Amino acid sequence: MKKDKRKILKNGIIFIISIGILILAVQFIYLKLVQEKKIIYRQDLTFHEYLNENPDKTIEFAFLGDSHARYGINPTYIPKSFNFASSGENYIKTYYKLGSVERFLLISSRGL
Repeated sequence: MKKDKRKILKNGIIFIISIGILILAVQFIYLKLVQEKKIIYRQDLTFHEYLNENPDKTIEFAFLGDSHARYGINPTYIPKSFNFASSGENYIKTYYKLGSVERFLLISSRGL
């Protein structure tokens, strides 16, 4: 009977480790192949690059909205500005995006 319990325990541990490795592999593949191609991810990377180039980490003008704002405003001509707009963005998404950008700017301005 003890051998059966040990065998079940051993098989259970092997199963859990196998599932963990499988989940990590799928997550790695997702991050490398899928997420890097998403517009929001690329926009977030661009925002972090902008903040790294900007020593005081301030934004005076933040443009949010749908494709009209995305393609109609070029922030390279407006100093200390960034275009957060994306195609097909609704008001709710814009609201939450504004909140997350605001929180990030408050945290980075405090140096945390």
